[in-house]
Amino acid sequence: DVHTGLGPRGVDSLLPPLNDGAAQASHLAATHSIFGEGEGEGVLGADFLIDDPAEADSGAASSGYDLARGSTSGYLLHLGWPRGMSITQEFGTVPGPLVLRGLAIERAEWLHAGPQASGGGCRGTARGAHAARGVFFLRSASWQRRVVRRGVRLAEQAVRALAEAPEKVPL
Repeated sequence: DVHTGLGPRGVDSLLPPLNDGAAQASHLAATHSIFGEGEGEGVLGADFLIDDPAEADSGAASSGYDLARGSTSGYLLHLGWPRGMSITQEFGTVPGPLVLRGLAIERAEWLHAGPQASGGGCRGTARGAHAARGVFFLRSASWQRRVVRRGVRLAEQAVRALAEAPEKVPL
């Protein structure tokens, strides 16, 4: 699951599932085991972070996720997979207050603009769409390259772990 918006600009935070008890501890350990190694590119603590769900109120990118309903981790249960884990990769864009501002503008434009005049188009305005897009997708080539590079790197690490050591993935 890939998100943008929260955390330091250009740094991705890996968020293991926010479970309670032993499952949470085993998912955090697996996240460190599979993704925490700084082989080649990416140094934990500098280029990427791994949030500890037990400290979700510390101002990290995962702050507030414990209050969210629904996530990709629910798919594992529906698929009937006995072994598996989900991970959210949150790429930082702009400071939190600016993310909130962009969302507030987008929401106000959607609420007050009314439906489009013709053809049943979507509600909202270009200004609202631009405000939201501006805080979740940076028009910086270096940021975009970094997001793609780290996303591919994470996928490579996951595939390697599944091929070489599937026991790293918690039950």
